[in-house]
Amino acid sequence: MLAIPPLYVGDCRSETHNLSKFNSSRALDRRQPLGPAKGMSLLEALVVLFILTTATAIVVPNLINWRSSMRLRVIVNELIGNLESAKALAAKHNTTITVQFEPVDGQYRITYINSDDQVVALKHETLPPEVRINSSHPDYTLNNHRTTFTSRGGATPGTLVISNLAGNTQKIVISSFGKIRVGS
Repeated sequence: MLAIPPLYVGDCRSETHNLSKFNSSRALDRRQPLGPAKGMSLLEALVVLFILTTATAIVVPNLINWRSSMRLRVIVNELIGNLESAKALAAKHNTTITVQFEPVDGQYRITYINSDDQVVALKHETLPPEVRINSSHPDYTLNNHRTTFTSRGGATPGTLVISNLAGNTQKIVISSFGKIRVGS
């Protein structure tokens, strides 16, 4: 009989033991479920793209209309501020202040006549291109496209209509008592 040295037998056992560990870990790998898929399929990407495109198509026109409406409100508020200033200057300097509108050019001027009977310009404003003075609107009632403010607080009454390119309108109503308000 052949004698096998104990060391050699131990190494074999050790190898066999290690091999059995290797085989059992491979068996465990086969029994474990596959991990989550990495990335997206083409169909998932197309669905996400479709949702984003639809949301953009709904939101963008509303944002553009909102921006246009806000721009109209800002211009109307600025114009009301200038009209209030003209009214205050008329009272302060005991004179008549005229606000002349040029609907075709989208401009207005604030002037008064000094003691030498010369017209003095206080302010000249041009409206932005997306906003216009709508003199063809049925509610527009400024006679000769002007209003005046007297030293006693009175005014030439009328309604000024401002429109934007989206078709939104704002009315500025000036009463004979000099009250200036946004009309409905």
